[in-house]
Amino acid sequence: MSGPKLHGNELTERFTILNEQYPNSEGQLFPVRLRTREIPPAGAHIEFISRADDENLYYCKSDKGGLPCRMREAFYSQLATELALAPPDFRVVEDEDTDETFFGSRRMPSTATDVARIQFLRTERKDELGRRLSFPSRWFSQLYAFDLFIGNTDRSADNIIALNDTTPMRLRPIDFSAANLGSCGITEFPNGKTETVHVARKLRTVHSFFEDSALQMVDKIRAVPRSVIKSFFRAMPSEWVDVGERERIDEIWSGSLLLERVEALCAGLKNGHLL
Repeated sequence: MSGPKLHGNELTERFTILNEQYPNSEGQLFPVRLRTREIPPAGAHIEFISRADDENLYYCKSDKGGLPCRMREAFYSQLATELALAPPDFRVVEDEDTDETFFGSRRMPSTATDVARIQFLRTERKDELGRRLSFPSRWFSQLYAFDLFIGNTDRSADNIIALNDTTPMRLRPIDFSAANLGSCGITEFPNGKTETVHVARKLRTVHSFFEDSALQMVDKIRAVPRSVIKSFFRAMPSEWVDVGERERIDEIWSGSLLLERVEALCAGLKNGHLL
């Protein structure tokens, strides 16, 4: 469900924490105001595309199907940013006419076409000596470990966008609405029937798998302080927060559960049970 918008000092106070945490960013969850609503592209949780008052286009999400999509998108996008996975810029998008707030993922101006993106994903990259290049192979391995940790069951190829403003293209993950870290068992991870594992297996046939990169990502996740996790929730509008999921995630970071999940994930990556 979409909640009422926030006003004045309440907005400024609530969103300053991310501006401080990411001093080189544009203020990840600082609000923008909706100007137009346009027909969305295919997407399970996208309500519409909005042109906002900062002149950017945003893919806007509300809470559909009983899922706290806005909270999950805001939380895991912040966590992915903290871990240098670089999702697209994101904002709180306000509709002043309806008093609703939406999670908005900015459409990057340099987004490649679907044809170019798929071709890039399906092409093995090697140097002049025939050695596999680190990118994107190691990036895929790190993203896979991240998705497993957060319980993301829906990492389809469409949920990886490519930016063509550099050579090679840059990749960015989108869509964390299916991440269920706050509701799954502590040693429960996406299985082979999920889109995340299915797509990762296809990518590995082209780009291989780098266990050391995946384990490095797990170490980085474990090193995120509980205070930072708490700051992610404080940075978003309170009406977005599913209290049960927030408390479960805080519980994971507050004691031995984080180590238990990390150890189970590392074991599954090393013995191949999660590949």
